[in-house]
Amino acid sequence: MGHDAATNPAAPPPSRLLQHLIQEAGTAQDQQVWARAVCLAAAHQARAGMLDEAPVSLGLVREAYGPGVNPETACWLILSEGILQWCLFDASHGYARMRGAHALAMSMGADSAASCAAWMALLEFNASQYDRMALHLTEVFEHARSDDHLARARAALVIATAYHYAGDFTAARPWYEETRLHAVAVGDENTWGAMLHNMATFRLANVRFDDAFGELNTTELDRASIEAQGSATYDFATHNTVHPSMRYLMLGQLYVSERKYGLALEQFQLVDIPAFNHNNTEALVKTDSAWCMHALGETAQSLALAAEALRCMDRLVDTDDQAYVNARLAAIFRATPGHEALASRLQSSAQQAREAHMKTRANMILSLASIRARPILHKEKRPD
Repeated sequence: MGHDAATNPAAPPPSRLLQHLIQEAGTAQDQQVWARAVCLAAAHQARAGMLDEAPVSLGLVREAYGPGVNPETACWLILSEGILQWCLFDASHGYARMRGAHALAMSMGADSAASCAAWMALLEFNASQYDRMALHLTEVFEHARSDDHLARARAALVIATAYHYAGDFTAARPWYEETRLHAVAVGDENTWGAMLHNMATFRLANVRFDDAFGELNTTELDRASIEAQGSATYDFATHNTVHPSMRYLMLGQLYVSERKYGLALEQFQLVDIPAFNHNNTEALVKTDSAWCMHALGETAQSLALAAEALRCMDRLVDTDDQAYVNARLAAIFRATPGHEALASRLQSSAQQAREAHMKTRANMILSLASIRARPILHKEKRPD
């Protein structure tokens, strides 16, 4: 199911989790135990960017059972298929598969219920459905065993990311640490890599948001720079090829904040915009590219890109993206004679979106406070 490092020196050895799952599948005496291991291996392959191998693994389970797959195996199979769809940037179909697996798992009290709920919480966070996210996160901690490291790591990462998005890194930090400890416990380097990426991405998002309104926090920018470079290095070291455009986007946004406009443009040119689930990507990339051209004195190209960004602004859903795009475009048009009225309208929209985002953050904190859970592996350090 995995790469053979002995015959492919360029490939790293499989992660400890994948090695364990392959071994478990190879020695299983019970078909249901074998199927669970293969399904989890397929999900891990998908998250590692092994998008050719994952469908083959899932196909083995489908072939072994035919139309007579039992409910417990069906839960793991459908969930893993949903994870694969998500990794293929098909979030709507992925969510539909996960929802089906979740409903079946909950109805029968299956062990997979916690993992299903954790993955649904992730997709609901991405879709800005924060109350539903909180409900499913509560389900995770109600159903997950203390040693269910995969479900608990995924849920902990969603909570950490949500707190970080809400601007509360102090609250996010123990949940990031919880994610790391669960991932280390089973050798799940994919989740560890996702944690590094999220820490960098959301710190950078907060830096960019403030920078657009003239409030650049250089200390946070330095931290974001270290985290972004660390995330990219980790992905390179582990040969993680899933969602490379997310990496290009993150680095491009970092370079914008660092005023390295030429480097930023190089990264944005690598971003495969149609591959993203999120409708906000095109507006963000075009806005940042326009801002780079503006800073480099390329007025005509800057205005052309800004006009393109304007045409896709109606796809922006999140209030922080709306605030950022409006503020950046307002600054570009304000500096261009004859566009004062447009600049004024955009700045007004930016301020309204900024205020709305502050409310979103406050509501996020309330949603997170409703989750009946606390880190179980992370221990706060106490002074001697």
